[in-house]
Amino acid sequence: MARISISILKREAKRKEETKEELEKFEEEAIETIRIAKKKRAFLRIKREKKILREVTKEYKPEVHGPVIEFTPPAGWRVVEEYWIEEPFCKIFILYNEAEQDYWYFVAEPKLSPYELEVYSQIYLLIREELEKIQISDGEERDAILKDVYDRILRETGIYLDEKSYVKILYYLERDLIGYGKINAMMKDRMLEDISCNGYRKPLYVFHRSYANLRTNVVFEEESELDSFVINLAQKCGKHISIAEPMVDATMPDGSRIQL
Repeated sequence: MARISISILKREAKRKEETKEELEKFEEEAIETIRIAKKKRAFLRIKREKKILREVTKEYKPEVHGPVIEFTPPAGWRVVEEYWIEEPFCKIFILYNEAEQDYWYFVAEPKLSPYELEVYSQIYLLIREELEKIQISDGEERDAILKDVYDRILRETGIYLDEKSYVKILYYLERDLIGYGKINAMMKDRMLEDISCNGYRKPLYVFHRSYANLRTNVVFEEESELDSFVINLAQKCGKHISIAEPMVDATMPDGSRIQL
């Protein structure tokens, strides 16, 4: 596996924060935690009141249920190369724009409907709590345990998902809970040597062995989303990142080097 160096450039942390600002931030985080907990309890209560237990086993077949990803190049761009990262859920398209003389690295993944997104957001919180209670060693075991917990929660809550919705949500649960979130596809791409992020609302860039530096379609839309991603990434390396220690240089479980 090619070694991938990830450089995530964060702005200088303010070391001299006023006590009032710190307290306000703590209060906001506490309120948000309570809000999420209440929403989760309400979600479970409503679903359990239905007292419906369905068989969860879903056998998805692309030729029967249709593809889970659909991709059409934006106007002015054409596909010059494409390859699977995780068939049939994740595919890379290398695009080229003749007018701009530019290449674009595009990660195509399943698009969730509003209903699927709501189910994912609720189940994600429940599964994350369950996995935190379990001691897991290798990646293959994590996949199996996550799927078992996913199936159990669907049975207990009575949530109905068709075959395609079932595998789409499972893909994102595995990507975000076991994998590397938004950069998971890039971490698995053996054609990449480097991934870099210069902040939120800015596209990530990669160094491709065939096309050199490429802009991607992957973006962290909010600062809080990027902060959460950086913290989770540091934790995967067994490191801690904070205002007091804003820089981390470590090695990922797969051998990739990371700089936060």
